[in-house]
Amino acid sequence: MEIVKVAVTAAGGGIGQSIIKALQGTEYKTIAIDPRSDAAGLWMAHKGVLGRDVNDPLYIDRLLEICKKENCKFLFPGLDAELMPISLMSGKFFDIGTTPIISDPQVVTLSDDKWALYEFLCNNRFPRIESALSIDEAKAKGIKFPWILKPKSGGCRSKNVFQCNKESEVKCLLDSGEEYIIQEFIDGDEYTCGTVTFEKQVLGTIQMRRTLRNGDTYKAFVEGVPSITILLEKLLPKLDPFGPCNVQLRMRGNVPYILEINARCSGTTAARALAGFNEPLMICNHLLNKKVSHDIKDVAIFRYWNEIVVDKREKEHLERENTTHGI
Repeated sequence: MEIVKVAVTAAGGGIGQSIIKALQGTEYKTIAIDPRSDAAGLWMAHKGVLGRDVNDPLYIDRLLEICKKENCKFLFPGLDAELMPISLMSGKFFDIGTTPIISDPQVVTLSDDKWALYEFLCNNRFPRIESALSIDEAKAKGIKFPWILKPKSGGCRSKNVFQCNKESEVKCLLDSGEEYIIQEFIDGDEYTCGTVTFEKQVLGTIQMRRTLRNGDTYKAFVEGVPSITILLEKLLPKLDPFGPCNVQLRMRGNVPYILEINARCSGTTAARALAGFNEPLMICNHLLNKKVSHDIKDVAIFRYWNEIVVDKREKEHLERENTTHGI
C-alpha cells in the first residue's frame, strides 16, 4: 500500500500541532515543517524537517524543496501569515504533485481583512456586526458604547483587541498609528465552527460553544444550533473555500453574528477530530476519491498542557541534517 505523506507547516504552533494530532492513527503520514528545532510538532509527526521563516525570501523555495523531496501529496499550512504566499504560489506546488490545502487569494483576504469581510457580509445580506473605520462613521451608524477595536488586518487570537467605553480611549488608540476597525459589542455565547467545502458543496460542519483563555479555546462543548447551521449552509457556497474554513461567531438572541473567518484548519481541529469531525482526514479522503464521513458526538472537550521528551542527540541531528530520523 502506497504511503501518502501530508506536509504540515508551523509545527511549533497550535494549528500545525492540531492538524498533526488529527492525522495520528490514520493511514496518512505527517511531515512536520518548522524553522525552529525546538518546535514540538517536529517530534510529534512521523518526520520533522527544518523549513524557513515565512518572511525569508527563500521560504516558498524551501517549502517546495521539502514537499518534492518527501513526495508529499498534500500540504496543510499552520500559520496565518503563510496563507497568502502559498495561495499565490499554489500552481508551483501542483506542478510537483503536491496539493496545497489553501483557498484562493480572494478568500484568504477575507480571513485577513476584517473590513473586507464586513463588506462581503453586507453585500450578501448576512447578519454582520456593525462596523466603522472612524469615530465619525461609528457615530453616524449609531454604534453604541462599548466599542470593540480590532486591527483591521492581521492580528491573531485576542492580541491588540480592546473594549473602549468612551471616545477618548478610542481616539488614543487610533492616534497610535495602528489601523483599527471599530465594531459594536455583542455579549453572547461564542462558537467556533469547523467546516469542509469543495466546489461550493458543504461536506460537513461542526459547531462548538467555547470558553477562551488568552485568546485560545480551552473548553469546547459540541452543540447543534439550527440558526448557525442555516447560516453556514448559506455562507459557505457564497464564500467558496477550498477545504477547511473556520467560522467564529457570537450569538445575540437566536441570531449568529460572524466575528471572523479563517480559511484554514484551526487550533481546535484536533478537538473536533475527537468529537467525530476530523477535517484533515475528510479533506485527504475527498481529494483521493475515498469515502468521506463524520459522526459527531455529543461531548465536551477540555484542553490541557502536555509534554514531549526529545533526546538531545536527536535534536542535534535535526540541526545538523535539517531533518529528524523518521520515515
